Amino acid sequence: MNEILQRRFRERLPVRLHEIEIRLNRLEECPADHGVLLEIMRGFHSLAGIGGTYGCHDLTARARVSELICLDVLEGGRTVSAADVAILREAVLSLATAA
Repeated sequence: MNEILQRRFRERLPVRLHEIEIRLNRLEECPADHGVLLEIMRGFHSLAGIGGTYGCHDLTARARVSELICLDVLEGGRTVSAADVAILREAVLSLATAA
């Protein structure tokens, strides 16, 4: 059963990452949109939790770092920078190979 769920998680991972990428595109267009950033943070949070459940500890660690980057911007009340977006984009690429 667990192997089936792990396989489904890995199969769905590209879709989840693509959804984050779409939101990053929106955030790049409007860096002050904390609603979009919150959605991105939730995406990373979800991946971190699910990855941990299925033993993908590297993925969990990477997703958690990205979640914290988003949280830092949100809690600081600042506009996301181009550097932040670049780091998050790199994280998405990194997560694709971490599962």
